[in-house]
This record gives sequence, C-alpha cells and structure tokens, in this order.
Amino acid sequence: MGGNHISNAVKDYEYNLIAKLPQLSNTITELEDKNLDYAVIGESDHAFLKVINNLAENKPITELPGVVKRIEKEKFIINHPERINDISNLHAPARHLVNMEGYFNIGAFHSAKSKSKRVLSVMCSRGCPEKCTFCTTPQMWGSKVRWRSIDNIISEIEDGIKNYNIGEIQFEDDTLTANKKRLLELCSRLEKFGLPWCTPNGVKVNYHLAGQTDMFKAMNDSGCYQITLACESGVQRVLDNIINKRLNVEQIKPAIENAKRCGMLVHTFWILGYPGETYEEINKTVEFALNSGADSFSFAILSPLPGTPIYREVLKKNLWWDSNTGLKDILYRSSLIKVDGFNNSDEFEKFVNEATLKANSILKEKDPQRFQLKYGKDSSDTSLIKQT
Repeated sequence: MGGNHISNAVKDYEYNLIAKLPQLSNTITELEDKNLDYAVIGESDHAFLKVINNLAENKPITELPGVVKRIEKEKFIINHPERINDISNLHAPARHLVNMEGYFNIGAFHSAKSKSKRVLSVMCSRGCPEKCTFCTTPQMWGSKVRWRSIDNIISEIEDGIKNYNIGEIQFEDDTLTANKKRLLELCSRLEKFGLPWCTPNGVKVNYHLAGQTDMFKAMNDSGCYQITLACESGVQRVLDNIINKRLNVEQIKPAIENAKRCGMLVHTFWILGYPGETYEEINKTVEFALNSGADSFSFAILSPLPGTPIYREVLKKNLWWDSNTGLKDILYRSSLIKVDGFNNSDEFEKFVNEATLKANSILKEKDPQRFQLKYGKDSSDTSLIKQT
C-alpha cells in the first residue's frame, strides 16, 4: 500500500508517540489489516521498485527507505522515505501498458467538461509551499516545488500526440503557477501544439499579482481555455484562522476578472464545513462565490484527512457526526464531521448540493453565449452542472 493516506497516517502515529493524546490512535490502523504486509510511504517511485526486486530475489526489505511494516501489535518498522530531487529522471507513465482507448471511451477526466475526448493528464512539478490545514500535499510531496525539465515535459506531450492522438492536456500540478519563469517557458513551448489545456487541480489565487495579467495571457495564448482558482472561502477569518491560506479575500474577484479578460473560463474551488466555521460564515462563502463572477463552481465538503491539523482537531474534539464514523468512511461529497447550524450529515450534504446547483446555473442565466462556450453542443443538458 502507498499514497497520501497511508503516508500521512504514519505521520499521525509518529506524532502521537510523542504527544500521547488519547484521542489519537496508538497504532497504524491500516496496517492492522491482515491482508496488508507492507506500506511504502512518501515518494515511492524508486522505493517500490526496490521492494519488488528484493521480494523477487528473497532479499530483506525492512531496511529500504520508505518501507513500513508491522512487527507486532502497535509496533512498526518505519523507514523514512527519500525525497527525489530531480524528478526529470523519473520514467514517463507507462501508458503502453494501459488500455488507453478504454480510458478515452470512459471519458471520466479530471475536468468535468473537457474540450476533447482524448485527454492527456500531465504533472510538471511536485511540491507546494503552502501550509493549508486541510491538505496533505506539502507533507507528501514537500514544500519545495520541483519542476521537471521543460524538454522532459514536452517529450511526454509529443509522445501523447504521436501514439494516442491526444486532443487536450490537463495539468495536474498542485501549484502550476508557483514558478512563473518555468510556467512561461512551458507556455512558449506549448504554442506549437495548438492544443487546449486546463488546470483542473487548481492554482493559488494570488501568486505574482503584479504580473498576473501577463501570466494569464501567456497561458491563454498557449491554449489554456480554463483556469481553476482555489478560493476555499469567502470569509477572511476562515482563510486566516482556520485554513491558514495566506490569501486576502479581496484578491479573489480581481483574479477571476483578470483571467476572464485574458480569454479563459474560470472554475473555482470552495470548501464548506470546516471545524470552527459558523453557519453564517458558510452562507457568506456561498453568497460571495455566487457574486464572484466565476463561470463555474465546485463546493466541496470538508474531509478530515490523516496527517493534517484539521484531522487532529476533529479527533481531539470528537467532532464526528457519528461515534462509529472515521477515516474509513471518507467518500466524495460525504459529510463526516459536525457542522454549525445543521442537525445531521444528510441535511448538510443537501445544502451543499443545492448550493452547487444554484451556483452553476448562474452562467446560463446571465451569459448564455459564455455558457455555450463552456458546455458546447451539450449546453442544453442541465445535468452537466451537477458534474462541475
């Protein structure tokens, strides 16, 4: 087993070896499962291969970086992972081992409404300098943003065009705009392809404010048809004191307007139901979003992810709706923790769904032409707004 969840669950276990909080588990619950022998935590690109090779050759693996193994009840071998400094040395995704035509036919790409039915998902960088309290990215991938070489990225795209006839690129970076110099270099190289692209994983609203318009224009000129801005809340207290977002709420609307003026559609991310967020603040965020000028909206329900300050707060204050609820119950758009002003999870989930539908109906009412630009020939299908 590997990935963000187990990597950060191990961090919680190590944290509690020192903190000894009764609310935190004194074991790594996931590795109590008899069907799991090992975890490979952190960046496992190299480590997992070493594990497989050693197992195949009957060599020990318990000293390999990143390996975690239960040795007895509540006791584990934990080898900290190694950070990969030059991610350009990583092999390209082995798409030749995947049924790519089946993948294209399913069409469940990250961006809810893509421009093409043949999308190539690409990551240019790893890492994030932010410290948002709900997010596991900095702990998993590090606070330093590491880019692949531009030649390396372009080579992957060229392979996608040659071998799979891709018609769109979706860049999955956590912070594609953090390094403006690299981004602009990438944009200049993308122009020759003439392919539409977008940032469905979101970018921070207030990077490079002085040159933001120039950056957005370069993105659009190179094919970026939609930018996703990670706004998270329309309330400054929530951004400052709960999320630690390092974002001035007054910077959100100008960024949206700048991106639209440069020719891009603007999708926005919002999260509702943080611990400590009031009912009034939840409604204020929804109202702020509705009046932000964005083209489309994703209202997410806060999930307390392992390894995050918010998860530890949930445990310390026992904020679960149900005492039998826990990490095992995390599902898309499921409400797990108590929210001010709501009596149960169903009530809050209904509220968020209704807010999503209301927000994503605005564009069709206010600007039918822009709605047509976003949804194309399917613009008459109102069910699309549920997918946004």
